[in-house]
Amino acid sequence: LLSRPPLCWLYNYLKCSSPTVHSPKANGLSDDSLELLREAAKRDGYILTLTKSNGLLAVLIGNKSEHQWEVDTSTPRLSARWRSAVEELYHQGYTRDLNGEGECFELKERGYKLFEELNPTQA
Repeated sequence: LLSRPPLCWLYNYLKCSSPTVHSPKANGLSDDSLELLREAAKRDGYILTLTKSNGLLAVLIGNKSEHQWEVDTSTPRLSARWRSAVEELYHQGYTRDLNGEGECFELKERGYKLFEELNPTQA
């Protein structure tokens, strides 16, 4: 144990013992990010994020109320999970931030193309 580089044993322990929360899928996106992408592509292409009065995130898919889809963000953990999914889509270039404040995102062409690749019958 002492002959290893510092923290190497900890890294190996965590790597082997940590459960995988989100398995990587198409183009390295998590399951949650793919779910958001699919739902946005099936609707009008918008992903809206709002901070509720309790400080938790609300994630709405779709701009029109009759076609909206909302994810469960009722706990801080779920809020963090879905915020990560929204950020992942943005940082990997599948959405654009319409207001520059991380609240209103729109699918880019790249996002629609990935949706079509993953769901050829729904494109």
